[in-house]
Amino acid sequence: MEDGSKELFGDQRILDVANVAIQEGQLSPKAIIENITQAVHDFVGDTEQSDDLTILCIRFI
Repeated sequence: MEDGSKELFGDQRILDVANVAIQEGQLSPKAIIENITQAVHDFVGDTEQSDDLTILCIRFI
C-alpha cells in the first residue's frame, strides 16, 4: 500500500478513476474495469494481496 499505511483504496478513489476514464473517452465497461484494476495494483504495489477483488461495471442505456 502507499507509504506502508493501512489506508484503503476506497469508494472515492474508484469513482475518481472511473471518472477520469470516462473523461478520456474510455466509455466501455471493459476499459473502466481495466483502469480501476491498474489503479488498485499501482496503489498496493508489492504488498501481498490479503483480500479478493471483484469489479462489476454495467453500462446503462
